[in-house]
Amino acid sequence: MKSEDIRIYTADELEAMRRRGETKTDLNRLRTMTEEELERSIADDPDWCGITVDWDNATWVSPEQEAVTLPLDREVIDWFRRQGDDYQGRIAEVLREHVRAHRKDAA
Repeated sequence: MKSEDIRIYTADELEAMRRRGETKTDLNRLRTMTEEELERSIADDPDWCGITVDWDNATWVSPEQEAVTLPLDREVIDWFRRQGDDYQGRIAEVLREHVRAHRKDAA
């Protein structure tokens, strides 16, 4: 799978897409799935074939961050705030993706 094929959606965005018929993701089924069902689903997924994850020793790695003051247009701030909590995190993600895209262009 190419990285440009990977898309990230919030649960709310996926639910809206499901209502519009754009995806068949059943979020309710996923939310109520037992640990055993999840493990079986992963084991049956060809993309995970042969991959073993050691969750007991896994560590979350967050990108190094620095607090900065950044002037943004009111329209931009308002739009991100309307998307829900952690609007600053989503702004950072947009900027991170912009950097990644431009790094690929330069390569």
